[in-house]
Amino acid sequence: MRTFLGYLLVVLAGLAGGLGLTAFVLDHDLSFGSVRIGPWVDYSGGGDIDPYRRAKLALTGELPLAKGEGSSFIAERDSDGRPLTPSCDYRFIGPVSQGRFWTLTRLAPTGLPHTDPLRKAFTSREILRDSEGQFEIMLSRHARPGNWLPLGQEPFILQLRLYDNELDMVDTALDAPIFPRLVRGHCE
Repeated sequence: MRTFLGYLLVVLAGLAGGLGLTAFVLDHDLSFGSVRIGPWVDYSGGGDIDPYRRAKLALTGELPLAKGEGSSFIAERDSDGRPLTPSCDYRFIGPVSQGRFWTLTRLAPTGLPHTDPLRKAFTSREILRDSEGQFEIMLSRHARPGNWLPLGQEPFILQLRLYDNELDMVDTALDAPIFPRLVRGHCE
């Protein structure tokens, strides 16, 4: 009887430890096996995603893009590695190829859309470009001229989705210079 209780205690401790560590990984989104490009972490779907990412997708109900459909990237930090905060302004600066369709979306840290009434996203088809085809998107709590994505008061992360792009057609080395930067500006 004593041995049985000992085994039962070990099994329960192992189960509790395993579930606790899994919950920790899901809450902190440690992104095992993901590709990092500057501030962006690749969260594309497909059959080869790790089990923790698969559990996170099941938890949030998100439908990931398959490899042939596009790529999804999340930024929780700016290009200098500092956490994104709504008390600071940011500039989203290219390059993002004009040939591909993309979206930039402001999300809650859980990965779900914010519930505030503010604008939450930009697409490549609606941004204003200069005479050379360049653009930037200002992210700020205060109105800005041009391409402005309001931040609101709540913590946020950014999701960049590239649709029907050549990054998915072949396995290529991804390089930070071909990706947009998030440059921190004024902070309150």
